Amino acid sequence: MTEQASIAWQGMAMKDNWSWPAKTSWDFRLNKVSFAYKKTKQVAIRAVKLCDQWSVDTPSDLPAEVLEAEPELARFLADNTGRLNRTPFKSGITLHQGTRAEFVEAAPADFARVVESWHEHPHLAPHLEKVKRASQLDEVHLFVVVVSEVLPVRFFTDNFAVPRSSPQGFEGLDALWIWSEYWHRFLVHRTRTWTWVDFPPK
Repeated sequence: MTEQASIAWQGMAMKDNWSWPAKTSWDFRLNKVSFAYKKTKQVAIRAVKLCDQWSVDTPSDLPAEVLEAEPELARFLADNTGRLNRTPFKSGITLHQGTRAEFVEAAPADFARVVESWHEHPHLAPHLEKVKRASQLDEVHLFVVVVSEVLPVRFFTDNFAVPRSSPQGFEGLDALWIWSEYWHRFLVHRTRTWTWVDFPPK
């Protein structure tokens, strides 16, 4: 399944035949679902030219003074958009989509613990603060659409039991609604109880 955030850059990558121009052979393996395609392409092409000039196999091996003189490249490395490495194949920079692998047992079995971990992500806090300030409303509900990056693979389907406990940090809400594009129903936490709720009939 294609991530919604990936559609735009994947369209541009297909037009480029999943390859950027270079005299030598390189792989670019993404670490992110979405990224600034045109800007990253420019930086990667520049990085390859510098690596060829300095005879190194990855931009992180370039001399410090080179990186200091190339702020866009330094930001590219710090942002960890992807890994650019020399290969022994045909010339050009071949793009590879990011892959993900993890042990199913690595994630907590109680989904409430996963929900609590989302407080570490910057997109959630402003929404929580906003709904908690809405004290004039009779009921305050928060709807969360979960992206795959914060969803362990054991919860990629909705075929799991409702959580056993309430998630901490959501006490000011009357209801917390959670949905993933992988699921066929909503998971709702209300009055300290979790329930699965089917989509309304069309």
